[in-house]
Amino acid sequence: MNALRALLQGRALEAQTLLGLDGLGVHPVDGDAVLAYAVGALARNFGAAGAALVVRAFAPLLAKIDDKRKPVQTAITSATIDMVGIVDPLAFESVQPALTAAMDTKRSPAMKLHALKLLAFCWRGDDGGAAVAQRLPNLLPVVLALLQDTNLEVRAVAKDAALVLMRLCHNRDLAPHIEMLLACSGGSDKDVTKCVSDLAGVIFAQQVDAPALAVVVPVLTKGLKSRNLRTQRQASVIAGNMCQLVPSAADVQPFVPQLLPLLARVSEEASQPDVRDVAGRARASLAQVADSNVAGAVRGTLSAILFEADSVSDASRKEDGRGSSAARDDPC
Repeated sequence: MNALRALLQGRALEAQTLLGLDGLGVHPVDGDAVLAYAVGALARNFGAAGAALVVRAFAPLLAKIDDKRKPVQTAITSATIDMVGIVDPLAFESVQPALTAAMDTKRSPAMKLHALKLLAFCWRGDDGGAAVAQRLPNLLPVVLALLQDTNLEVRAVAKDAALVLMRLCHNRDLAPHIEMLLACSGGSDKDVTKCVSDLAGVIFAQQVDAPALAVVVPVLTKGLKSRNLRTQRQASVIAGNMCQLVPSAADVQPFVPQLLPLLARVSEEASQPDVRDVAGRARASLAQVADSNVAGAVRGTLSAILFEADSVSDASRKEDGRGSSAARDDPC
């Protein structure tokens, strides 16, 4: 599968080495389509048992969805659907980075639409919904950005996807306000004052975890950027209260880089002392929670160690492949 991935990324020499072949060529017209069909066939034939291997080709395959050749587009569309279909719902994080990259605002409408379609496959069932919900801090901002896309179809599909994603947070206190939050997150700034005011009236009985924060933070961001001092104050109060409701520091950590500078600006620049004080207290609460994120630091260190180990393992496999090829070429 590493060889297939290398071929899809145009690294024929690397694929040749991995396969231990003396020569390897890819047909300039039909090659990519054949490779895509091959990956799709592997996904269908091996199913969940082969998902861990097949998914390695997901990102380079999805990146070629813009190919100008219709047979290639058709093959890649089919193959990527087959690949997502065999990935265990709880292993969503294995395909999420590629989907997020494909939904970037700079991508073509075709790639964004296909990525949104694939995303819809991922939240199937309770397990799929729970797995996608845990990635909302990464996913939701990307989908919300597409609500301003220049392509009408992309905007429509992104709106439907954003609504589903927001509901996946399963926060009972936010549930009645999801559509309002979506309209504010993807709408104009004139909707912010009323939305923040309504949100300030919500009594949170349930803990506010990372998925719920992902739903609320876009509105808080707009509220803190608002010129309306009352809106700034209410947004600061909500942000401060959220810090008291999170089950762990890890839940709020993804939003610290976004919220902390805005709270700092309001606490220093707001014309009313009361607004500055409220924002200052919220800023201090958020900073305290961020500094106490020991679990997040441990996870970050562990991820770095595992990434380094995986990189060393890949390099070792490539070296072994070159060594095996050299041994076969040695006349002795």
